[in-house]
Amino acid sequence: MEFHEMHEAIKDARQTINRADQFKNQMAGLFVGQLQASRIGDYTLCRLKRELRNYNMHTGLWKGA
Repeated sequence: MEFHEMHEAIKDARQTINRADQFKNQMAGLFVGQLQASRIGDYTLCRLKRELRNYNMHTGLWKGA
């Protein structure tokens, strides 16, 4: 693999990650106000709650970041 090909592969990977982040943000917006009424499994809800424990909504920062 030449340098140019490697550079393009890295650029494509970054674009893919950015698009996935945008998609995740749009999907998360759909959950607001809908979690209680939806049929999301207990296991998934527990994992979300556990992860959100590390987020400080007052500062907008994640603990340890």
